[in-house]
Amino acid sequence: MVERRPFRPFGVRLSNGEQYSFKEPRDVGAPRDYHFITYFGEDEVTSMDTDSIVEIIEPLRPRRGNRGTTKSKGKTW
Repeated sequence: MVERRPFRPFGVRLSNGEQYSFKEPRDVGAPRDYHFITYFGEDEVTSMDTDSIVEIIEPLRPRRGNRGTTKSKGKTW
């Protein structure tokens, strides 16, 4: 996820319940072996052990083509 090109936003949920959203490439950093990742927020910097990540959250992408539409909370994608 960290090196994916082009970058696509994602989030993580940790075993302690904390959640972090990586919306821009500059929001995330990691050493070469990825034993931890770092979240660079506007007002905080947090390092997290990758073993504590229990879920990776990717936003839903709009459907394209003739597959129809998907409605979510009143929005048509």
